[in-house]
Amino acid sequence: MKDVVCLSGSMRFFPAMLELAASLTKQGKIVHAPFATKDGRPAQDAALDALHERKIALSETLYIVAVNGYVGESTRHEIAYARACGIPVVFWQPESAESNTS
Repeated sequence: MKDVVCLSGSMRFFPAMLELAASLTKQGKIVHAPFATKDGRPAQDAALDALHERKIALSETLYIVAVNGYVGESTRHEIAYARACGIPVVFWQPESAESNTS
């Protein structure tokens, strides 16, 4: 596959994920991203995690939306999975967040 990427990060940053997805799509990339929030039901949450790992495995690059450098436990797991698969990881944050860091 060529030009296929996956986005990961805290769902609280979903608007930033959409911003990045739009930018990458305009660059001709096929973008995979999480589109469902875990709801605390263990079986459903595990299924969403497994589905996202499949999206990562199909991708050439994993983009981490890390607003103000925040990377949560699930995202750290996804980074480790990507690296174990030999998939490069790129950290990204919106420019508006860069100007707000102290």
